[in-house]
Amino acid sequence: PSTNEVINVIEGPFFAQHDVDFLNDSTLVFFNNNSYVVWSNNGKEAPPDSTNLVLSGNFYSNIMSYNLRNKSFNVIGDSVFKANGIYSHTEGQVEFLNPSTYFVEEQNSGVIWIIRDDKVIYKNVFKSQHDGYHHLTNWIRIIKS
Repeated sequence: PSTNEVINVIEGPFFAQHDVDFLNDSTLVFFNNNSYVVWSNNGKEAPPDSTNLVLSGNFYSNIMSYNLRNKSFNVIGDSVFKANGIYSHTEGQVEFLNPSTYFVEEQNSGVIWIIRDDKVIYKNVFKSQHDGYHHLTNWIRIIKS
């Protein structure tokens, strides 16, 4: 921050990612929407290396980690995202509660998840008082006590 300069731009096998957090002193984690919304409205080209599309998956979101020391990527909880079809075209977030447990907000559908060791331990939708409707969660924050 003291130099007001960009030190590194991280590009990788992810699309429409956001909600970056430090998992530990050498690892960033972020929610990967894995959608192509960025390209549709502003004229950007698709990435030249389409092999990354396969790595990121098709029509499910995921959590990516980036190791700052060795500059490697890892997908966290890939099997549980695939098995449950967890996908948010826009928005969405992840919050680690501890190294093996994390909260996921599938924002577009309003579904919230808690996942531990690649198993769903909680899934819910905030129902509305109006039949057939539900509330959108809109970037829930977890407060650890």
